Amino acid sequence: MSGEGTDPVVLDKRFVLPRDELNSGGHARLFKAYDNETGTHVAVKLFAPVTHVDPRTLELSWSNELDVYSRLEAHPNLLQVVGFGTPSDGAPWIAFEWCGEDLGVVVTREALSWEQLRPIALEILAGLSVLHARGWVHRDLKPGNVLVDGAQVKLADFGTMRYREVTSFGKTMSQLGTRPYCPPESGTENPLPAYDVYSFAVLVICCLLGDFELSGTTPAAALGRVAVPEPIRLLLARCLSDEEQQRPGSAGVVLAEIEQIAKGEAVAQDVPEIGIHLPINVTQIFRDVTLAETAGFEEFRREFGPRVRLVRDPKSVDKQGLLLVGQSLLAAVAPHESRTGSIFVKHVWRPPVAHLERLRKRGVGATIRWVATPMRPLEADAAISELLRALAEREAANPEQHTRVEVHDRWERVLDAKFAIARERGKDVTYSALRVEGARVYLTTTDRSADPQLGEAAGDPQHDGTVRAWRGGSDRRKRGGVLRERGEP
Repeated sequence: MSGEGTDPVVLDKRFVLPRDELNSGGHARLFKAYDNETGTHVAVKLFAPVTHVDPRTLELSWSNELDVYSRLEAHPNLLQVVGFGTPSDGAPWIAFEWCGEDLGVVVTREALSWEQLRPIALEILAGLSVLHARGWVHRDLKPGNVLVDGAQVKLADFGTMRYREVTSFGKTMSQLGTRPYCPPESGTENPLPAYDVYSFAVLVICCLLGDFELSGTTPAAALGRVAVPEPIRLLLARCLSDEEQQRPGSAGVVLAEIEQIAKGEAVAQDVPEIGIHLPINVTQIFRDVTLAETAGFEEFRREFGPRVRLVRDPKSVDKQGLLLVGQSLLAAVAPHESRTGSIFVKHVWRPPVAHLERLRKRGVGATIRWVATPMRPLEADAAISELLRALAEREAANPEQHTRVEVHDRWERVLDAKFAIARERGKDVTYSALRVEGARVYLTTTDRSADPQLGEAAGDPQHDGTVRAWRGGSDRRKRGGVLRERGEP
């Protein structure tokens, strides 16, 4: 490296660096430099000196990126290296072809619709397909690492890439990727191409929303706010699965499906179509909890799909009741008695976040296309039966855990009822016996000093966290459910 005082910095007697960098991050700075040989601009990535960063991290990042480029053949969707070096002061560098600006800048300047973003998305997938076909996983796909110059789209920053079969970088570089683009398995030692598939789906969502951090939400929740064709929404939902084996296997698979959808061809996948009946009274409750005066079927479908988790409703007497775990709400449903292939929504409410997440972890995942009336009711009815069977099998496979959950739910209802009655009377009451019948809890006391009229009181915890309490024939409704924050066994 040459350059003293105010003289320009020249790398390898060829690349002239400006005084100011374009941006910086991690352990490197990026410059828009001038190439004396070709008379064009290039991008120069100047790595931090070894005195400023863990030497092992620096060496791994620089050498790994060079290794990737040396193994990959030239491709129109992959950024090309034009030079590299390690000067005496210990600041290694790599020079790349110059390619416009990153996708984040493009989206920030002008909001993109799906139709505008789709050509860019296809080019991204084409580049990723080359990497995946050769056994590589990018591991840091995000708008800042996608360069756009007119119709040209190139993937950049291969410093975190690695062969699927080889060992990890170790402790210094094991936790790679950028939130919210990295999937749940971001710390894995040997990532699969499904890692990048997840990142691609998040990239699409962030670009369409113009929100690159998704603060206060999750990619799955944000998908409900994205304006895309329903087949694309279903595909993105699969890409966002927490379980990598349930995502499309590689970028090539996603690319092929998007092209099929664009041609109007049906994508070969088993996505059941199930009817959902939203009664007027439940629709009003849904509007109340979402604070949306005109919310209806479409908003309900977005809240609870297309990717949803299901658990058995512990308050269901006939074992046919289900809880739909949505983005922020729960819905109690059951197979419709008179509409084949449909489910009936009994109630919807907003639970504490901790309780929602516990149910999400316990639930069975499914991708469902919710419709007002299923076109094939018998197939839809079979899909509902399959969901109930899957839940029954999970319970049968781990009966002890299921029993613990049922015991916990039972005591949760008892405590809800007890505290609701105590709040109604303004004092705690000592009980000598209790019995539980379905969702109703009966508490018996001989403590006449607490209330001369008190004999047997009943509390009925409701789905929305309220409790009905009876005494002497009266029916008083009190807010409860404060103990729903307790952890489950």
